[in-house]
Amino acid sequence: MHAEGDGREVGVSVYRNRYEQCPRCQLALEQSGSVQACSQCAGHWVSADVLREMAEAMQVPPRPVTIELDPHRGPKLPCPKCQVPMETWLLHGVAIDRCDGHGLWFDRTELQAVLYATTGRPIERAHEPIAVEVDSLAEVLTKDKRA
Repeated sequence: MHAEGDGREVGVSVYRNRYEQCPRCQLALEQSGSVQACSQCAGHWVSADVLREMAEAMQVPPRPVTIELDPHRGPKLPCPKCQVPMETWLLHGVAIDRCDGHGLWFDRTELQAVLYATTGRPIERAHEPIAVEVDSLAEVLTKDKRA
């Protein structure tokens, strides 16, 4: 904010006139713990830091994880935040979309597959629940709700 010559303060508007939109459905994304999700296609918008935290929580016992992206050709979806076309990358064999400045887009089951792959288990078994990992992930996702 800054003051005008007559002493009145002039500032920036504090309301949002635009919400992050699903790059597939163009619906407003909803906050879901540490991530944002699309209620129609079940995609997830995740920051790189949150992805790393989730992957680390999936380790038994929890430990640091390196997130390595490999270039991949694919259609470019718009970033939910800035609308600039995102680059497509491979993360543990899963094609994901990434905006350098804002985050990563995961379609319906891609986030689950990537997180499961960080544990070293085959992706084909990603549907098999592992109680400790599921509990760790649930704790990370709900942490923001408590704050």
